[in-house]
Amino acid sequence: MRSLYSKFFLLLLALTVSISAQNSRVAGKIIGTVSDKATNEPLIGVNVIVAGTFFGASTDVDGFFTILNVPAGTYTVQFEYIGYQKLEINEFTITPGATKKIDVTMSEEVIEGETVVVTATRPVVDVKETASVTQVSAAEIKTYSVDNFADIVAQKVGAIETQNGAYGGIHIRGGRANEIAYLVDGVSTNDPFGGGTTYDVNNNSIEQLEIITGGFNAEYGEAMSGMVQIVPKSGSMRNYEASLEITSDAPFAGTDYDFGYTRYYAAFGGPVPFLEDRVSFRIDGNFVTEDDRDPRYFGGVKGHNDLQSFAPAAKLNIVLVPGVLRLQANYSYADEEFSSIRMPGIFTITG
Repeated sequence: MRSLYSKFFLLLLALTVSISAQNSRVAGKIIGTVSDKATNEPLIGVNVIVAGTFFGASTDVDGFFTILNVPAGTYTVQFEYIGYQKLEINEFTITPGATKKIDVTMSEEVIEGETVVVTATRPVVDVKETASVTQVSAAEIKTYSVDNFADIVAQKVGAIETQNGAYGGIHIRGGRANEIAYLVDGVSTNDPFGGGTTYDVNNNSIEQLEIITGGFNAEYGEAMSGMVQIVPKSGSMRNYEASLEITSDAPFAGTDYDFGYTRYYAAFGGPVPFLEDRVSFRIDGNFVTEDDRDPRYFGGVKGHNDLQSFAPAAKLNIVLVPGVLRLQANYSYADEEFSSIRMPGIFTITG
């Protein structure tokens, strides 16, 4: 019996360590202080809330607060205190494994219900960052005229993309293409045989893209030259969202710019009925048809070079213990020409 208890304890310990280590890759922490604007005295018991989530805290006797395990993304942080103006900080970005600090001052309320709104800005140089990190938000990704996140990575300092047969792909700091670690919600998705990632993700589905080209921590031991961390978007716990995009060269039909290219992208997500604030989902997909998969300006459309691809993806987010433990499941499927199929499933537990 004692041996059984020992095995159970070791299993529980291993699971706890695994969850803790996994969470550091996909979630961040918010710390800070709140004080009176007039007297500069710390305010005790201020409610600090990450809007739209279960995450929050109250300030202690020193006006200090800590919010742990906040998933990577962009949020609005609210500060509420009786007798003081409500304060909101918009576009506050949390990055995987990072600690973000907010020091704010609050003024006594003159007009009842008045709210002070501040927009957060990213520092030009983060003096506390020890690695060479480039972060790309969902809003920035929309400004790129590319369909694949690899093309975004290739445009960053320290990275380049080549087309040299078996040695082609993304290279960081002169390393080989198979020496880059690709993580989706903190889980490695590297192809153990050919390198690269086995997870097919649409750019419109990315909440945050983080590229580390040097100085990364020992927790990323599988990375030899660099690391690419992808955080897919999650469905809202309270609202339904949908989008549809169509990209085509049909207006150029009959010209030298007509390569028969059409791309359909659709996404839908929100709370699972009857499980609001507990379970959310997001489903999206890409369907692309091309008469010439490798178009050139001269020579027109090459025969027998057409392409059809279908790449759906899904993400399920389950809150097990509000603000403490959640379960995330990612799934991706890619089918090119409906003959070559990749079906990686990725499941992560974070807490």
